[in-house]
Amino acid sequence: MAEVSVDKKDRIKVHIAQNNLKAGGIGEPVFPSVGPAVANTVFRATGVRLRELALSNRSAGIMTP
Repeated sequence: MAEVSVDKKDRIKVHIAQNNLKAGGIGEPVFPSVGPAVANTVFRATGVRLRELALSNRSAGIMTP
């Protein structure tokens, strides 16, 4: 798939739905999925499966100078 520059993309409409959930803000429900998404990306790129948080070079077995 070819990359599309920002000026060529369609406009994005954001709608905030009213509900009775106890989330503290608009972006907070996304945070629990960030760690697993990053860990899966590291696995796909390196073959190293990260199974503990916090993610770091050490937990991936990668030592940097």
